[in-house]
Order: sequence, then C-alpha cells, then structure tokens
Amino acid sequence: MQTRQKRAFISALVLSVTSMIVLMHPANSSLHQLGQMVPGHDNLRCIACHQQEIGTLRQRLRANVMNLIDSHNPSFAIMNKPVTNKECMQCHQRDDDRHPTYRFNEPKYSKVRTIIAPQLCNSCHQEHRGKKVSIQQDICQHCHDELRIRKDPLEISHQTLVKQEQWDSCLGCHDFHGNHIRETPIKSAEAISKHTIKKYFSDADSPYSDKKHYKTKRIERYEKP
Repeated sequence: MQTRQKRAFISALVLSVTSMIVLMHPANSSLHQLGQMVPGHDNLRCIACHQQEIGTLRQRLRANVMNLIDSHNPSFAIMNKPVTNKECMQCHQRDDDRHPTYRFNEPKYSKVRTIIAPQLCNSCHQEHRGKKVSIQQDICQHCHDELRIRKDPLEISHQTLVKQEQWDSCLGCHDFHGNHIRETPIKSAEAISKHTIKKYFSDADSPYSDKKHYKTKRIERYEKP
C-alpha cells in the first residue's frame, strides 16, 4: 500500500511540475491569462505589459521579508512587475492628449483620484475584460460638475445639461483623448448616440473618425510570431 501511495505521489508531483513548466513557458502565456484581451491587443505577447521583476526569486523573497521587518526597505513583486502607465505609453504616447494622465496628479484632482483614479491608464482601460473602455459613460461628472461656458454654442447649454445630469451624453460630442480628427458638433442632433458610444466602449469601431492625429506605435518584439 505504501509503495502505491509513493508512486501516486511521485506521479502527481511529476505531472504538477511538468504542467507548471508548460504553463509558465512564454510561448504558452495565453493559456493562463486572466481573460480576453482588449480589442486591438490580441496580437500582443504578455511581455508587452508584464515585465519580469529584477533579481532572482530568492532575492525578491528575501527583500520582501526585510520590508516586513522594516518598511523603509523596498519591496518587490514575486513574479512580474505591476503594469503601469509606462507600459501603455510605449505604444500610445500622444503629446496633445486632451486628458493626459499626468494632469490628474495635480492637487485639485485629489478627490477624483480616490473615486476613479484617472491618473492610471488601466482605470478606464482594464485589460483582460475584452472591452476597449471598462468605465461608465458618465465619467465627466467627476471633474465638470460646475461647468460654465461663455457664449455656449449649443442650443441646449452645457449648464442645462449639467443641471439635468445628462453626463452620459458628453462623449456623444467630445472625444475624451482628442486623438480622432473631427469637428466637434455644435448641435445636439449631430451628437453620437449613447447606444453607439456604448458599443464603441465594448468592441465596435470608433464612431468619431477613422483618421487619427497619432497612430499606435508598433513594437515588433512584443507581437506574437
């Protein structure tokens, strides 16, 4: 009986180690990803966003133990570094972005940072959820709740829309990042419908324009073979 148990244990151990090696191999990274990629990222390798932490596993574990003893010591990720704006900007850097992430680090946005964290790319564009945009359409309310526009061009003033809390209508006229080449409508009838924006947030083509000021940068070493 003990011999059978020992053989079963060894077989299970070998199978577990083999499975772990297969799953952790870079060529098989898609087998253990957390969910569907953002549309447009399907051809990316995991290392495009998930960079390996520095040092050996033993060194990282030791550093984290030292951090628990004294918080002044730096801590390290066990496997891969946390994904930051830096990884996103490798491909999506835009100098004339209307809402650049760094702007939201200003003191006046401290309250907004606690609500939706707009200073982080992945607050609105969460990977592995299969959507282009993973936040609601009413995000403008967090910064523009006291909006006033002199000589407002709309037949329904922005101030009225704010009072009516029509926050999910803003993106019908305004391209959040401003990267699509287009004229901003001045008539509410020309606005893109909320339903169309919702589909765009999911996986539909852009309703704003197919022409852009800045194209996404390609980095071949991050693309799947």
